[in-house]
Amino acid sequence: TAHASPALRIAVLVAALVLSGCGAGVMPRITSEPDRLEEARKQARQRDYLNAIELLKTYIERSAGSADVDEAIYLLGMCYIGSKEYPNAAGEFERLLRDYPESDSAASASFRLGEALFGQSRPPDFDPEYTHRALDQWERYRREFPGHDTTRLKTRARLGALRRGSQLARSRWRRPLPAREERFRRRRV
Repeated sequence: TAHASPALRIAVLVAALVLSGCGAGVMPRITSEPDRLEEARKQARQRDYLNAIELLKTYIERSAGSADVDEAIYLLGMCYIGSKEYPNAAGEFERLLRDYPESDSAASASFRLGEALFGQSRPPDFDPEYTHRALDQWERYRREFPGHDTTRLKTRARLGALRRGSQLARSRWRRPLPAREERFRRRRV
């Protein structure tokens, strides 16, 4: 083949490059459901949300009674938020709160549900339904999980941004902070 035409050489080179790149996106072989969950966590950390979503959906379907299914549902919701699929994220967080209310992930899921609802909100000139729903959810979160770490920091920051940018949020969140949060705020200053 020392006398092969330049076109043939280029075609062989292109084929070799294409075929060598095909293996780069292959996921490792999954041998068990715990391996599937671990790989989903890894994919989520790497922000490969589409692969993580597929792994998590399969894990949840096959591991309905396992101890980690609530964590998998939470992680699935987070992957949906990461990929900006807010309606799907809201569905997963609602599912976790409905089916696993005693889960360690319930408080975070309650907060993230507000985030998923807010992600579906529209600009001020349009229907404010999802803005209302997000604000209602964050109020519920503050009420139901007052000692949760995220409550004090993220909710206050999120509401501060809403207060600055939205007349609706300003009108809904004029109430003073509960005494416990006021004491926390004074200590931090």
